[in-house]
Order: sequence, then C-alpha cells, then structure tokens
Amino acid sequence: MRLRVIATDYDGTIAHDGMLSDSVRQAIHNARKRGVLVVIVTGRILSELKHVAGCLDFVDGVVAENGAVVALPNGHTTLLGQSPPLPLITKLTERGIDFKVGRCVVEMDANFADVAIALIRELELPLSITFNRGRMMLLPPLVSKASGLKELLATLGASVHNAIG
Repeated sequence: MRLRVIATDYDGTIAHDGMLSDSVRQAIHNARKRGVLVVIVTGRILSELKHVAGCLDFVDGVVAENGAVVALPNGHTTLLGQSPPLPLITKLTERGIDFKVGRCVVEMDANFADVAIALIRELELPLSITFNRGRMMLLPPLVSKASGLKELLATLGASVHNAIG
C-alpha cells in the first residue's frame, strides 16, 4: 500500500482551542510537498471552520458537518444532503433551544436529545442523530464522516485504500 492521503479531524487532533500551530501547518505543507493529500474531516460547520482556521487552501479538501459538506480549496462545495427542515428549525426556536444550523446539519447540546428525538418523531423527519463530545448533530440519512470522506476522495481521484486517518 502506498500512502496517498492523510485524513485528520480538526478539534483536539491538529488544532487546540480551535487554533493550528505553525508546526502543524508546516507538517501539512511538508506532506503535501511530498505528494500526500491532506484532508480535514470534521463535525464543524464549514463557515465556522473557516473562521477559526482561516483560508483552507493549506489542505486539499475538507469534509465538514459530519460528512454532509465536501469543500475544495478552490471554493467548490458539494452538499451530500438537503438543508435542515424549516419546521424543525421553527420548533427548536419556539422551545428556546440554542442550536446552530449549517448547510445540512443542525447542531446543539446533547442534553437536548430527548427534545430533538420527540420533534423528529412528531414531524416524521428522516434524520439521523450523531453525538460528538457533548454535542448532537441532526443529519440527513446515510450521511457520515465516512460517506463524506469517500466523496472527497473520489473527487480527488484517490482511494480509501491509500488513506490513513
């Protein structure tokens, strides 16, 4: 097997408190200089990742929103799901729940799981739930970091068999 891709999470893996060190940026640069593709796979909403990391052209691609959004450094973005259902957003707002809305994901504190599940049932929504570090993400069905990574690798012309995470 020839290593062609390094896939890494952002928070707590290459970034601490949302920030990348100069040494991490240099290591990514060195890997890319040697022909290794470096991609970020994160639960973060893409706009929030850009806010903390700056321009994302230091990597070859990003899988954001837990797999729902695939972005390239040239600005091309592919959505692997639909926008969050407006009735869900309305009901969460009415209940005073603090949440974030991405292109495809609704993210909130995991303590609101019971409320979110009840609303998904009440509205009969085809959403999946993923938990991550005390947060909960409501996603389109069949969307995961793995599905997003597979899409990004196909776009980059790379195989999962030549990737390490």
